[in-house]
Amino acid sequence: MTVTIVGSQLGDEGKGGVVDLYGEAVDVVARYQGGDNAGHTVVFEDQEYKLSLVPSGAVRGNVGVLGNGCVVNPETLFSEIDALRERGLDPDVRVAERAHVIMPYHRVLDGIEEKAKESSDLDAGTTGKGIGPTYEDKIGRRGIRIGDLLNPDSLRTKLEYVVPQKRALAEDVFGVSASGASGGSSGRSSDGETTDEAFDIASLYEQYRRYGERLAEEEMTVSSGEFLTDRIESGENVMFEGAQGTSIDIDHGDYPYVTSSNPTAGYAATGTGVGPTVVGQGEVVGIVKAYLSRVGTGQLPTELGSVEGQTPEGGGRLGQSDLATEIRDKGGEYGTVTGRPRRVGWLDMPMIRHAARVSGFTGLVINHIDVLAGMDEVEVGHSYDLDGEELLTMPSTSKQWAHCGVNYKKFDGWTEVDWSEVAANGYDAIPENARAYLDYISSELDTPIYAVGVGPGREQTVRLEEDLLVLSPEKRAQKGLFLAFQYPAEIEGVTMTNFLRTALNAKIEEREELFEEGDEEDAEEEDEGFETSPMEGPADDGEIGVAEFQEILAEKMEELDMDEQFAQRYLNAGFSGGEKKQNEVLQAALLEPAVAVLDEIDSGLDIDRLQDVSNGINALRDEQGTGILQITHYQRILDYVEPDTVHIMLDGEVVKSGDASLAAELEDKGYYWVREEVYETA
Repeated sequence: MTVTIVGSQLGDEGKGGVVDLYGEAVDVVARYQGGDNAGHTVVFEDQEYKLSLVPSGAVRGNVGVLGNGCVVNPETLFSEIDALRERGLDPDVRVAERAHVIMPYHRVLDGIEEKAKESSDLDAGTTGKGIGPTYEDKIGRRGIRIGDLLNPDSLRTKLEYVVPQKRALAEDVFGVSASGASGGSSGRSSDGETTDEAFDIASLYEQYRRYGERLAEEEMTVSSGEFLTDRIESGENVMFEGAQGTSIDIDHGDYPYVTSSNPTAGYAATGTGVGPTVVGQGEVVGIVKAYLSRVGTGQLPTELGSVEGQTPEGGGRLGQSDLATEIRDKGGEYGTVTGRPRRVGWLDMPMIRHAARVSGFTGLVINHIDVLAGMDEVEVGHSYDLDGEELLTMPSTSKQWAHCGVNYKKFDGWTEVDWSEVAANGYDAIPENARAYLDYISSELDTPIYAVGVGPGREQTVRLEEDLLVLSPEKRAQKGLFLAFQYPAEIEGVTMTNFLRTALNAKIEEREELFEEGDEEDAEEEDEGFETSPMEGPADDGEIGVAEFQEILAEKMEELDMDEQFAQRYLNAGFSGGEKKQNEVLQAALLEPAVAVLDEIDSGLDIDRLQDVSNGINALRDEQGTGILQITHYQRILDYVEPDTVHIMLDGEVVKSGDASLAAELEDKGYYWVREEVYETA
């Protein structure tokens, strides 16, 4: 099972803390893009760790993988590993052989080019770490990869080809002396390397050959796609960790004020070598900061105050400088890697709506609501105004974004409280006005909140969903639980249409009786909501509509006393694609099933396996005289709907039967189960 962590804004949303928060359920944490420009601050067991390259999960003992979509500075990699070891940790970090290597000349050229852009509007305010130039060489097919460091002959050949080109670029295009004699900043990288050091083939060869030897000695290199696929197929949980944020994505961000890779969820597959269905069948969690921050230049429509050298001319709300400083200092808004002050602003909903669409968030983690405590009023950029038109999401170009006005929505502020106590007592302990703010965000994105960060520590988090890796019922066909609820015999077949016809039969009959009795006024009132049919195909007489069905589900939710956040996930009105699956839990609850069938499916795309499951459940139906609706979900539904009988099925055969305690037994094993465990149980 997988979960992908994505920054929904401009980076610095608190992704590292979220990786740490759910790290106990994770075996592997894989980064899929970026380099050592990606600062993470992780607090674990009262210790603070600042990382820029090593995956955050390494702090708590997870296997860390730098995927092929990353660019790797070996010096930074080994420096961070050594520092963690000095603090008593033993990080297990693997590096994709296909990942590209950041070389000293990349860092020098990064600094030179950014200096050349200073007087133009193209200055992106990069960290100078050589990230962009390394990705340029990757696309230009002249890059050096981790695998090349393991092969001295390949390394020398590539250096002899590329270094003269880079020297010529520095000298002939940018006019920087290769001797570095001037000692000026234009002749040095952000790490202090002169052009002379950065472009010496013999020196580079020896230095990076030694890096390759250490990588080999510590057995750190892997084919990331193969490595991760093997782990997933063996039943392990994998978390894909994005760096930076959606609005600085090279394709979907504020171009050209962007990073050089894709932090969005789609790249989790490309940047690690797993299939897109592996990522798509898992959770995709959007990380949201309760306000907005940005390091570097580019647009920030809701900016408060300004930061010299970063805020564009005419940008920011200068009268709000004191408020900006308060938020910046309280939230620690200074770059993890650079130490630069971050620009801050109110939450920007068009930006987050854009992020939710691009990555397909299944859940949200909202951080730093404690930073906004104590203010009389909190504002949100609800929408933009561009040339008289209201925009609910970001425009495509930076020029358009620069001309957007902001339509603000105001919320009453909330008081300072003991946030550790709030974290201990749960969501209802969050101040009421803060909950209204959070509910607004969730409602606007039509996405449930999984956790709320109320402080920097892992323990300072309100968790609404304890186990991310057992959620997404619509995505559990591969390596997940398969539950089939069985119903009275009058249900014919297993389709959604047949199920809904039977489940809602009483309501339909009630409407028809009103027509027969001639009470047209009451009948028309009952008929409201019947115009849009959730059934497959065109609406026929007698089919119930979405609005009516949603009302019935809400009533059942209340009757079962379901947890609000749990139930809200499934209380959506739509009935297409995955939305059908989101409703199936409460649909099952309507008829209170007597029998549950649990089956582990190796792959949702394996037709033979699916046929085995179908045949096996149909055999049970024939034997017991019951109808069946199959739904993909996990065991928590059994907290609300307790069947009389539970069957464990494997390859279409029942291998064990029992009451609801059997499901609880599997739950104790960790909610999901693999074939070997079930055979042992059987």
